[in-house]
Amino acid sequence: MRVVVDSCIELLAIVQLLADCRGPSGERVLTRLDMPYLRAAQRRFSAWSDHPAVARHKQMHQQGFWFGHPPHAMLFLSEPPDLAVLQPIDAFVVERAGGADALSDWIELLRRFARDSNFVEFYREQQPFYQTMVDRYEETVSQVDYVDQLETYYGQSQASYTIILAPLYHPGGFGPRVERGPGCYDVYNISGPYDVAPDGVPTFGGTEELRRIVWHEFGHSFVNHLIDRHLDLVMEPCSVLLADVKARIEEAPNVSWAVFVHEWISEHVVRAVTTRLAYRELGEGPGDLALQKEYSQGYTYVGELAEELKRYERKRAKYPTFESFLPELLQVFERACSAC
Repeated sequence: MRVVVDSCIELLAIVQLLADCRGPSGERVLTRLDMPYLRAAQRRFSAWSDHPAVARHKQMHQQGFWFGHPPHAMLFLSEPPDLAVLQPIDAFVVERAGGADALSDWIELLRRFARDSNFVEFYREQQPFYQTMVDRYEETVSQVDYVDQLETYYGQSQASYTIILAPLYHPGGFGPRVERGPGCYDVYNISGPYDVAPDGVPTFGGTEELRRIVWHEFGHSFVNHLIDRHLDLVMEPCSVLLADVKARIEEAPNVSWAVFVHEWISEHVVRAVTTRLAYRELGEGPGDLALQKEYSQGYTYVGELAEELKRYERKRAKYPTFESFLPELLQVFERACSAC
């Protein structure tokens, strides 16, 4: 499991900082923490707040290209300022960007921003800061074999695991993946800080927070594509379970009901797995706390999903992989719909 700081993600974060974009409910993708690095970025790049790349990012954000989609796109590119497209970008990301031409134009403007603002010089100047973050994070993450825990539970292996520390991002992160070859993926956890140390270096949580984020964000690389394959199983039940929000979603510009359901189901399933991992790896008390935390954040069906996952754990000879059990797991939503 590699721990790195990525120049493409830092370039994007600075453009997002200048764009000051908010989510539908006012949520921010960037940190609320005050730190020397944030102030240095603001001083260095504030003169470029009217750059076409910033304006275009604001526009695309308003059209639905936000949260995990822009950083996912950056994983397909070479280092700034070239930002060469190294392989075809995931079709889902292209769709959320508004199509191939819109995404290509956005990348070209990021290239211009990187050159015009001399981003690479700033990135090089910050190398000691980045290395300190990486060293401190590695001290904590190396204490547990998270890869073995994840691959054993899901019954699947990945080509590589990379944690990208993104000091300007919100606490938590994103869990994208990039196909290396047929059925072979490099998976990522793009993680933002929880706090700032007295010396001004952001921290990414203690063992408990780090464990939860690693399980959760890497979990999306095991789960999301499987939900795509079985989305038809949950569309009708979700139309009943989410009847109070369905009309609002369908009327919202650039928001697809299918995409909303996919993300809602994926979050529930990943959170159910992390809850079961807490029970299995840490014990009853931490498992109960993990479950209550999911309930408190509005994930109503995590408990039922986690209970169903016990059957998966008991019958691994019948269900060697998570994928083989998923259709049965998704019946939780159908049963909940029947009970309405």
